[in-house]
Amino acid sequence: MLVCQFISHPGKPYCSFFLSLSPNIPLTFDYLAKNTSGAALYLGSGVCENSLFVDNAGTYQLTVGADATLTLAEGISIYAPGATVGGSAVPPGRHTSETWLKGAGAVYVPYGPITGTHVSWTGGAEEDTRMTTAANWSAPVDLANGTSRAVFATGGQEASVVGSTFLNGLDFTSAGAFAVKGADETSVLRLASGGVTVTGSESYEIDVPVSIEGDQTWTLNGNELNLMAPLDSDPMSRYVLHKTGAKNLNVMNGGTFAGTLSIEQGGITAYGADPLGTTNGSIVINKDCGLALAGATVNMPITIDPAGSWGNKTSLTVWGDYPTSTVKGKLTYRSGNIYIYIYSNDDYHGKLVLEGGVDISAGYGYFSLSGGGAGKTGYSTLVVTNSPIVSKTDFYPVPGSPNKDGIAFKLYLAVAGNSFPEFGHPSYRLKSCELYTTVDGAFARSDMRVYADYDFIWDLCGTAQTVGFLDTYSADGHRPPTFTGSAEKESTLSFTQTA
Repeated sequence: MLVCQFISHPGKPYCSFFLSLSPNIPLTFDYLAKNTSGAALYLGSGVCENSLFVDNAGTYQLTVGADATLTLAEGISIYAPGATVGGSAVPPGRHTSETWLKGAGAVYVPYGPITGTHVSWTGGAEEDTRMTTAANWSAPVDLANGTSRAVFATGGQEASVVGSTFLNGLDFTSAGAFAVKGADETSVLRLASGGVTVTGSESYEIDVPVSIEGDQTWTLNGNELNLMAPLDSDPMSRYVLHKTGAKNLNVMNGGTFAGTLSIEQGGITAYGADPLGTTNGSIVINKDCGLALAGATVNMPITIDPAGSWGNKTSLTVWGDYPTSTVKGKLTYRSGNIYIYIYSNDDYHGKLVLEGGVDISAGYGYFSLSGGGAGKTGYSTLVVTNSPIVSKTDFYPVPGSPNKDGIAFKLYLAVAGNSFPEFGHPSYRLKSCELYTTVDGAFARSDMRVYADYDFIWDLCGTAQTVGFLDTYSADGHRPPTFTGSAEKESTLSFTQTA
């Protein structure tokens, strides 16, 4: 048995080590165990099971001797910046079944920055819109190595990606609408470190799967960009896609992106049932930015750091006129007041399901959940399941525009252990809403204070709940706070304090 000591580097999401394979001493990874803290052996973020990360921020790298063999069992991968074999650098990309690499596993070497040369698109006015047609470009174009940056300023309204096309980046400056599409189902657009810029004011879209192959920035200033096809990357990659510019990026069909979506200006809207990202990736919503969900499923954990304002739609917004939106990763707030908006209008029902838990380390958990308004039936729904809400401060679900029945939202706590010192607040009481606790012990703190107001209904659903104390209030013309148990099983609500 070989036991390696891993050295942690402050501020890095994974640890570094030196791994050198000498001739005639094969090293085989059949299993990467977990340590006692529960993290994977590579001591990363714990989200990429059976993977090994090597940091090349100095002398640490994967080095394989000229006659050495590395064997990786199926499901085992190594992420290795700066890997060398026999003294020669291993090219970027995913490597399997090499002379130095045996087994069903893989080694992934990430792409670094690539300098791009601008080449203008001049074709597309006729039937031939293929990027592989030399006459469609102003100069010779490299479609294989990520060194050419495509500029779409003139030349019709469409360019077609043929097979695997590797470009440095894209510039949309056209005075007319423009679309980059796939020639057929085998088409994929690989983007190196040049990213995407939009300075034109027309309608622009990318309707071909995009594979991110390098840290890059997408700057959208002239108009929004519609990404109609999946946003993908290698499952072992850890690239950062920086979203800048005031205009929105609309992601229509999910994808398997495994890096970080860093929203630094403007916002991103995710549409459709196809999941966005993998559990290895992440989304970071920075100050004054937003992520909107329109019937979308997000696999990645989401960090709001710190919460800020994006118009009146702060941090995370769920649109009500689409099907249910789901966040499977953990939702984390690091500072500031925490705003999540779930919108319903007329007879629509906006619904957000949180499966990965919520961690509020500072500030306040402010959830704004609106109804359809007077005379309408619409209301918002928030479902917390699988993992609880854990907050060091108060949790405020705030109603907006109650419907004709006086209800703005419904809150389902379907997991035990939700923890916050106050549920509601003397100034933000629970009102115009229905609370359903469907498991015993939905609240972890027996000293939690509950502040209830008019048109508040708590359905215990045949469960047993314990809180500190209940402070109720009502108003003329409204129903007082109501407590019920809709299930056949007995419901119990216990209090540990009198005031």
